[in-house]
Amino acid sequence: MRTIKFRGRAMNGDFVYGLLTKKKIRSSGEIRYAIATGNCTAGETIPVNENSIAQLVGYDANGKEIYEGDKVTSEVYEGEYVARLTDNLPPHPILQEPTK
Repeated sequence: MRTIKFRGRAMNGDFVYGLLTKKKIRSSGEIRYAIATGNCTAGETIPVNENSIAQLVGYDANGKEIYEGDKVTSEVYEGEYVARLTDNLPPHPILQEPTK
């Protein structure tokens, strides 16, 4: 089973990890995003910058989490790649050469 998890940069600049939430402010119609840490009933919800949100795409050989947009190196394919999530959901992240 695939883990659904997100990362976003909080307003203080730190990364937070958890489930992504989206809220529409009634008075302004503005959409705000936050990451719910811990379990959803007792966890904290931390507002995050919309442009910093990335979904977990997999793990490296050492078990480190890899998120969309992370740069990873591959000894097999010799080079640096950017992790992207696709609809095909392979057992490993899709690696694409970074655009220059």
